[in-house]
Amino acid sequence: MSSEHVLPYTGIWKYYNEPSSYHLIWTLSAAPALAVLAFFSALLAYTQTRWWILSRYLLIRSLHRFHLDDPEDSFSLWNLSQLQAIQSLIGKGGRLGTMITVSPWLGICSIVNLLIFTSLGALLPFYLTGYGATPVVRARGDTGRDTFKDDFFTSGDFTYVYFKHCWLNSTVVDPKCGGANTLLNHRPLLSVSRDVPCPFPGNVCVPSVSPIQVEHRNLLPFDFGINLEPDYKFSHRATCAPIQTEPFIDPTRKYQGEVNSSLIWFGKDPAPPEYPDPFSGGRSWFHGRFLHTKNGPNRFSDYWSGRADFDRVGADLEAPYVLDIFPSPKSPLNMELPLHPSLERLDGQVFIALLLAEHAGYFPEINDPLYAAHGFGLQNGSRIESSQSNEYVFHFPDYEATALGCFEQFQVCVDKPRASCTEWGPDYQRQINFWDHSHNVIMSDLSYATSLNDYLRDLRPESNKLISTWSHLSTSPSDVAIDQHEQWVIQVRAWMETSLLDTRATYFQLLRFDSPTLLLFNDVDYTNIEFTGFASIISALLLLCLLSFAESIQQYCRWLKPRAKKIYIYGALFCVEKVAVISSLSKTCMRALGNYRRRFLNRFQNSKGENQSSIRLETSAWRRQQPDLLFNPSDGIEI
Repeated sequence: MSSEHVLPYTGIWKYYNEPSSYHLIWTLSAAPALAVLAFFSALLAYTQTRWWILSRYLLIRSLHRFHLDDPEDSFSLWNLSQLQAIQSLIGKGGRLGTMITVSPWLGICSIVNLLIFTSLGALLPFYLTGYGATPVVRARGDTGRDTFKDDFFTSGDFTYVYFKHCWLNSTVVDPKCGGANTLLNHRPLLSVSRDVPCPFPGNVCVPSVSPIQVEHRNLLPFDFGINLEPDYKFSHRATCAPIQTEPFIDPTRKYQGEVNSSLIWFGKDPAPPEYPDPFSGGRSWFHGRFLHTKNGPNRFSDYWSGRADFDRVGADLEAPYVLDIFPSPKSPLNMELPLHPSLERLDGQVFIALLLAEHAGYFPEINDPLYAAHGFGLQNGSRIESSQSNEYVFHFPDYEATALGCFEQFQVCVDKPRASCTEWGPDYQRQINFWDHSHNVIMSDLSYATSLNDYLRDLRPESNKLISTWSHLSTSPSDVAIDQHEQWVIQVRAWMETSLLDTRATYFQLLRFDSPTLLLFNDVDYTNIEFTGFASIISALLLLCLLSFAESIQQYCRWLKPRAKKIYIYGALFCVEKVAVISSLSKTCMRALGNYRRRFLNRFQNSKGENQSSIRLETSAWRRQQPDLLFNPSDGIEI
């Protein structure tokens, strides 16, 4: 899930990584970041010299009240440099030949001043850039479909490899894992508890083995790689325990004439008569699969099925196990088969992880209930009853199949408009629907992305779903990476954290088209600066510099005060003169406009009077020449 084609946003943006707060982050590429660092260093160095002037002024006023300033005297205390103050403190006579005594407090102040600003020069950049952590950057808004690889269906494989490389054997995040253009490497705290009862209603848990509950509490959108306001808090927990396989074995069902085979079935109803369906994947189906043995020792068989299965398979360098997840996604879409009553729960999701050892062999004896291995065998495949041999001796599994049952639940809490939480339930989606939110559609996808059950079921068949892969028969004893007592506990923790990584990878794909500005990822080629703190520190440094010029400002004000009245009078006279000129020009313009208007009106009135007189004369002459007035009804007018 490399984001090598994603372009980080450079500029100032809001970074939501804490409840009810945000940071203004200034993201810069390499060259601008160096320029900002150079400016900051120069300002800090200059402020250090100005702070010495201010400190020297205050000390002299306190220790040498009657010492007058003489700018012409290079030996005056008012011109004392930091080096001279330190030399006078250590007795090297930096001011010999004068009658002036330099107080040791000036030397001490000079040393403290240098130490403080040297420390600030080293610590402030470290603080402002996130204490050396890998920068978390936001994707640009123009990041779209053409800039990403279409690797959505490989996200599970990527997160599996990422977890084993970066998180498996470390309690802290490896900085190397947050390299350029990689998935967000933030690792939330995983709470682990062993003081929990068996999560299933039936008596199916393996006795004397304490279940484990792993939980991610109060996850924010940031924990999923999304830069959203933390209005929602998500909690996800899974309770797992090794379960007995004997209650689910049906020895009467055979697979294609295999005499010793049996069916392990975790469904409520018996397996359909037509099972196995040729389109269902062979031996495995919705709620179970066919075994080669009766999975003894149990009430159906006294024979150790792990040894029998090993004899059938022999030593092989292929993957040493097969892991099936039930309920399986291979069921028909129109079929809803409930789980066995001893497993079924309606307030969460239940799934069974069935481990088939097949090729597995372990050099140490394994007391883990899921990987249990106590029988001895030789590397060439022949059986022996003890470990008295010069060859590599390994232990093969006790059972052909062992099972781990898990029950997971989800909870959502919201802070606005009022703080409230839902009851623990089977997924996030139906709980988020209780509230209206602008990003409701985005949040609803969490029901798929963070479900441990769906994550394991959707991994491709060839994917490694277990972290104990170094159990091949050809490895040396030092290469066996498995806990002899509680490997299943390590595995459950790994599944929980890997599903969270898969959520980030899934969101990285889901949001890249419509909302790329919500995506967060790591990129070491850029630098983040906490902008609010940076602006505050710059303001404080500038204020210190300004205070150091207080005496110069005071002298300038004294010089300006007697001249202020003259400046005011000259300014007022200048303004009055300009106003008088403008007023005179406006009066002249108004007078000219008035004269033009009068001439125009007189000329218009004269021409109008002449026209009216000529019209009257012509009308009178015309009337004398016409007959009597008549009315023509057809015309409708008076003639």
